[in-house]
Amino acid sequence: MWFKPAIETELSELLSDLMPLLGQRDFDIAFEFLDHREWGLALDHACCQLYENDTKILQSQYDRIVKTGRRMRLPESEFQSLKQLIAST
Repeated sequence: MWFKPAIETELSELLSDLMPLLGQRDFDIAFEFLDHREWGLALDHACCQLYENDTKILQSQYDRIVKTGRRMRLPESEFQSLKQLIAST
């Protein structure tokens, strides 16, 4: 029996939250990685697209990205560049 790991659920919810910022095409690409259990690539794609498009994000979104990345044991450097995208309130 196959079950969905907690990290996959967490990443799926994070990507869904970021979907309006990513756009449909990049969201679909990230979810395709997720469907193939390539969780690191899914998060990396979303982060790269946010950065490349200079998309402003909320502090709470950044915090979720970092939290998810840490749970996946990805290096902090993967998310450092996103700090500059946090929208000032």
